Amino acid sequence: MVAKKLLLLSVLVFACGFPVTSRAQGAPGFPAGSSTPSGGPVLPPPFMMALRVADLTPEQQNKMNQIMASGREQSAEPMKELRSIHEQIANMLLGTGPVSEADLAPFAQRAGRIDQQMQQQWVTTALRVRALLTPEQLTKMNQFHQQVVAINAQIEKLMQGPLPRVVPKR
Repeated sequence: MVAKKLLLLSVLVFACGFPVTSRAQGAPGFPAGSSTPSGGPVLPPPFMMALRVADLTPEQQNKMNQIMASGREQSAEPMKELRSIHEQIANMLLGTGPVSEADLAPFAQRAGRIDQQMQQQWVTTALRVRALLTPEQLTKMNQFHQQVVAINAQIEKLMQGPLPRVVPKR
């Protein structure tokens, strides 16, 4: 029962796209430093997850590390700007003065443009990494991805209906 709960938790964490390895650790088939300095992925999370089963050769791993380093470098400034925007929004929302949707709209628009830029970078980086892979590795990744999709569908089915109310301990 505990193993099932741990598996379910792991799948949920992966499905939500949370990074689970630190920049220094990495994991087999998963590069050390696989996230941006801010902790966000430089590749779409499902792709990063599937790379775990690809069994990259050392040469592929080295090339991928170079691609990922380039992606992190390119995303550093946009992520810094996005953090600044979020901080400005928080300062306005948590301040004592009045705030309207019109006041926040320019910030939301700028954040949207940055997000679009980051999404395009993730796609470009993913395509560069994908080009390194053999047909066999792509097949393994596809099979893994289909399993994750099936598990997520099972979780969604199990989670239908009201969620239990969790009362924090004091």
